[in-house]
Amino acid sequence: MHRAPARSRALVALVGLGALALAFGACSGGSSKAKTHGTKAAPITSSVSLRVTGATVESAGPAVAFPTDLRNQAAQLVNQYVESAVVTALRTGVPAADLTALFGPDAAGKLNGPDRGVLTDDGVPKATGSITSSSADTAFTALADTSGQIVLVSASLSLNLQNPVAGGTLHVVRTGDLLLAPDGGPWKIAGYDLQVLRAGPGVQASKAPRRAVLAA
Repeated sequence: MHRAPARSRALVALVGLGALALAFGACSGGSSKAKTHGTKAAPITSSVSLRVTGATVESAGPAVAFPTDLRNQAAQLVNQYVESAVVTALRTGVPAADLTALFGPDAAGKLNGPDRGVLTDDGVPKATGSITSSSADTAFTALADTSGQIVLVSASLSLNLQNPVAGGTLHVVRTGDLLLAPDGGPWKIAGYDLQVLRAGPGVQASKAPRRAVLAA
């Protein structure tokens, strides 16, 4: 199983925001970190039982806690992505119709390009039974500016799914990070650094995963 990229890679390679980097650099004391304590997230209704394993804040200013409402929004957004792009596609052969609405404008434009085969399971053999998972985890790292305002959230993703299809079992391993940002109100997927490896009936055999990157 391929592990999600290290958190430093998610913050540097995926985010790629010069202004935010300058804000961090201007802080003489470096970044501050805070974790959520004693908060309970809203339940996630996912057929693959997506699990939130952590939520921290990297701040260029004062230490701030990860807001519970934002944690819940991020969890629901990642869950919706998994359901629409992955689970629905595995069940029906095509992603859910609402998938585009989960992405910001730049990221949504990539859904019909070469990145589609990494972002979704469009076109793979359809499931003939229940989809199971050996891992379905996400963890959040929020980025806050010098005033302590959270401006971005990096959501790591680790999915290892087993999909029964005609002729056997299709294994789909998807790992990496989704970059979440506010889009005029609701938070959406603004960037990503994901890779996927599929093995089983009906897919081309490959030893190396396919990767797609969009830095916001």
